[in-house]
Amino acid sequence: MFHELRDGVVRLDPDFAKLLAQSLMPKMRGPAMELAAQYVTQLRKVKVPYRLQRFGGKVALPHSTAAVATECGYCKQPLHKKGLKFCGRHCYLRYSVDVRQPLKLAQVKLAALRAQGISPGHGGEAAKKRGAKIAESNRRRALNLLAAERRARRAVQQREYRRRIMISNNETGSHSQEPVARN
Repeated sequence: MFHELRDGVVRLDPDFAKLLAQSLMPKMRGPAMELAAQYVTQLRKVKVPYRLQRFGGKVALPHSTAAVATECGYCKQPLHKKGLKFCGRHCYLRYSVDVRQPLKLAQVKLAALRAQGISPGHGGEAAKKRGAKIAESNRRRALNLLAAERRARRAVQQREYRRRIMISNNETGSHSQEPVARN
């Protein structure tokens, strides 16, 4: 009658759940309806004070005395119906365009800055330096070396680099000490 799922949840067998619902729901419906009726009668007895306290100590007036907009939010013409903010769809759309316009201008400016190679959100040159530091830190952490071990490892790498330069100079017949580009 019970099935345990992989994540530890225990479910009822569908046939058993149907049987339970058919037998228990009629018995539970009556008491539940009585509790709901009692709750509704208690709610009707509740009296709301004249002024309600809101978040931050601000006082809000009840809906009946609250100020209702009497003119359109865009064209300032008188509204023909209570509860409206705009006289029509045209004014609402024009208002929303005016609100969104600064956002579009900001997005255009950001795109222009990024086209120039400047990214205010990521810091340009600072981001490159930060990336190099993070990469170095990740390499150190991956090797799990102490400072002295890192210095010794770096010295070995430089000796190997100088040895490769000497070998390449001897092979080409050049005796200059110009470094060769590293891979």
